[in-house]
Amino acid sequence: MRILTALAPPDLILGRAITTDDGMPLVGRGTRLSRRYLRMLHDEGVRVLECEEDPRVDPWIRIPETDEYLRALDARFEPVEGDKRMRALKDAVRGVYLDFLDGLER
Repeated sequence: MRILTALAPPDLILGRAITTDDGMPLVGRGTRLSRRYLRMLHDEGVRVLECEEDPRVDPWIRIPETDEYLRALDARFEPVEGDKRMRALKDAVRGVYLDFLDGLER
């Protein structure tokens, strides 16, 4: 699951290693993330964590995969697809979400 570093509860287990921009390891896969690790990663500019599934994490904290989110967005707006104002709203929501994701990856 992907989750925002700032919202991650302690004790999550890292599902993918985190490296610096030049490839040096910061934290290894399988590391249990303490508050100290989470603070350090946030301070280092790591905005998204790939963690193992954890039932303590509420769905609203998770970052859905882009394709999954866009399919759900299309489904929500399908009943009103004929309304050009609603199409404009859907396009605006899509743009904001894609900009948000782009900002996280930098």
